[in-house]
Amino acid sequence: MARPPLPSPPAYVARAENHEMSRSQVAGLRRSMEDLRENLNNVQNHLLNARFDETNVTAVAEQFMSVARLRDALSDTSPIIQSALPTSNGARLNERERQEITGLYNTGNYTQERLASHYGVSQTTIHNVVTDQDDNSSVGT
Repeated sequence: MARPPLPSPPAYVARAENHEMSRSQVAGLRRSMEDLRENLNNVQNHLLNARFDETNVTAVAEQFMSVARLRDALSDTSPIIQSALPTSNGARLNERERQEITGLYNTGNYTQERLASHYGVSQTTIHNVVTDQDDNSSVGT
């Protein structure tokens, strides 16, 4: 019995596979997806704590469900998008990437572990970058 054909990937996956992205662009996309997930959680928490009465209860419930649908859609598409992203293949961080990492770390919004995950390098590499011990800025685990 013949197997059914595999479904073709969504258009955004096909475009990502055919488009060369820099490590900075990949890291930016990963940050954006994390930020979107966090913002959706914040909106949903805000709606849970919103004051409502009989005049607005339906509107608040509809907004809450809309946010829940967006969160579900993000959860469903995130692994597909992540799998289409290029990997760094052991390449050294360039000067722009090192400056970008240092700037992001200095905001206090990102841990070394999070930045390592975004840029596809080890936490030790990020530590070396942000402490200016940048002797070996290659990918590692």
